[in-house]
Amino acid sequence: DGAFEYSNLASASVKRNEGISIVPNPSSDNFSIRFDNEIEINKVQMTDLSGHKVKAPVVKLENGLILKAKKLPGGIYILNLQTNSGNYGLKLVKN
Repeated sequence: DGAFEYSNLASASVKRNEGISIVPNPSSDNFSIRFDNEIEINKVQMTDLSGHKVKAPVVKLENGLILKAKKLPGGIYILNLQTNSGNYGLKLVKN
């Protein structure tokens, strides 16, 4: 119909993954995400490349996370972390 409308644009910044390591990556089982600095995790969310939310068990550790991905199909996933020091997007490859 040719109609359009404007919406407010909200900005979000995603920090570089400095001080965060993922091993192994790629993995066929669990991913271990380690933080060099003290980071408080507020929210963990994982999506596939089409943006659909994916559920996988997460175990929080003192200095990181264990993502239990054994039951996920092979593919590329994005792990989004909201922390006290900003937002991080981590690429995970599941074999």
